[in-house]
Amino acid sequence: MCDSSGLIYNFEIYTGKVVHDHELPNVGSSGNVVRLSRIIPKQLFHKICFDNWFSTVRLVTELEKLGIQSVATVRSNRLKDCEFSSDKVMKTKGRGSYELLSTSIDRVTINAVKWYDNKAVHLMSTFCEIEPIDIVKRWDKKMKKIIDVQRPNVVKMYNQHMGGVDLVDSLIALYRIKIRSRKWYHRIMFHLLDLTVVNAWLLYKRDCSSHSVSPGRQSALLKFKTDIASCLVQEHKGTREKRGRPASTDVDKHLQEKIKRRPNVILPVQNVRKDEVAHWPMFSDNRGRCKKPECKGVPKIKCSKCNVHLCLTPSANCFVEFHA
Repeated sequence: MCDSSGLIYNFEIYTGKVVHDHELPNVGSSGNVVRLSRIIPKQLFHKICFDNWFSTVRLVTELEKLGIQSVATVRSNRLKDCEFSSDKVMKTKGRGSYELLSTSIDRVTINAVKWYDNKAVHLMSTFCEIEPIDIVKRWDKKMKKIIDVQRPNVVKMYNQHMGGVDLVDSLIALYRIKIRSRKWYHRIMFHLLDLTVVNAWLLYKRDCSSHSVSPGRQSALLKFKTDIASCLVQEHKGTREKRGRPASTDVDKHLQEKIKRRPNVILPVQNVRKDEVAHWPMFSDNRGRCKKPECKGVPKIKCSKCNVHLCLTPSANCFVEFHA
């Protein structure tokens, strides 16, 4: 169960046939999956969306009784006694034609809508119907131009808030942890790790937006995930953790500028650079440009952990300043 941004609120691992929870109403094998919504506070009229695999008239009725409103696509054979016009008749009326039927079951009002775009689609909802109608742009193959098509409000609400599950699946697939194993639990374990990182990134993006951080200053998913990996591999190895939040310095600001210019050497992330663990000076075979900003030295000294060249002389102690 996700919101429209893909942020995951609840999930279950599929293990085959599930025994029905007797504390919840039985609304069929597919509709019972919407038990994931049990974490939603009742009688606050939160709104949820789901597709036609789950939706039944009984399901939306029981959700409304719990104070949870819904909008969903629905299969036509699950709308018994709804006498909509046939697809052929709707097609003659043209794209954007629609019909509305309403009923009341156990004092719950349900609106069923049939809308014809490229083909007919059926939707039902307990909180929205036809009005207000808006206009959407569609490509017409016969006329070979973009035309205006009427769209009922129930379709707009569904399109606007549906798709979070598909979005989070696509984000997980972008940088999935690759592992080849015959052990099924390895697949589950690493999938849950991918899911956790993506969920953390979505929370990070939401917090950035709430604090008016510009998109250019926000970390992309790839950098977010590689930073986590770098910290897990290198940070605080070999001693106790350093308490307190590291203070930002001028070195940090200049390093961010160097990162934007794509440095030749990959610079360590801040948490690794400042963890004060196993940063030993060592001689390298070749000289290299000092990585402390605004230093033009070309020393042979390198940091054993960060793998970058740094000056370490009586007149220039870049090694200490870089890790401070």
